[in-house]
Amino acid sequence: AINAGTGAANTAITNAGAGQQQIYNQMTAGYAPYQQAGHVGLDKLQSTAGTFAFDPNDVSKNPAYQFQLAQGTKAIQNSAALKGMLNSGSTLKSLDNYSQGLASTSEQNLYNQALSTYNTNQQGFQSLANLGQNANSQAIQAGSVYGGQMGSLAGLSANTNMQGAGM
Repeated sequence: AINAGTGAANTAITNAGAGQQQIYNQMTAGYAPYQQAGHVGLDKLQSTAGTFAFDPNDVSKNPAYQFQLAQGTKAIQNSAALKGMLNSGSTLKSLDNYSQGLASTSEQNLYNQALSTYNTNQQGFQSLANLGQNANSQAIQAGSVYGGQMGSLAGLSANTNMQGAGM
């Protein structure tokens, strides 16, 4: 009768262990996508760290800049033509001042846009890396709980077997 009781107890302990294993596997599988996202974020952070670059030559290729330059130049030329001063030195000076001012303003705006995009991307990558780190922490905690529960079950099994052996 003792052996039958010990066997039944060991079967229950084994089943409890299998249940704990299933719960642990489900939990850790649930963390996997977040851990992967964390890897992606960390890889992006590492590969883009310190790589912000801006080429001021891109300003002249910008359609908004090209449009503003054409419209402003046309307005200055039309105004000068109405006054009969289209090819005068003052008109040329006005055109030069306008184009330089527009280029400077456009360059600063494009630089700020590029920097803002870079910073936004870096923050997004950091958020992904943090997400992965949090998932890892939760997986470690789940592993710790699982290990403790399995240790308790192993101790219970040992006690049951010792009692069944009459010790």
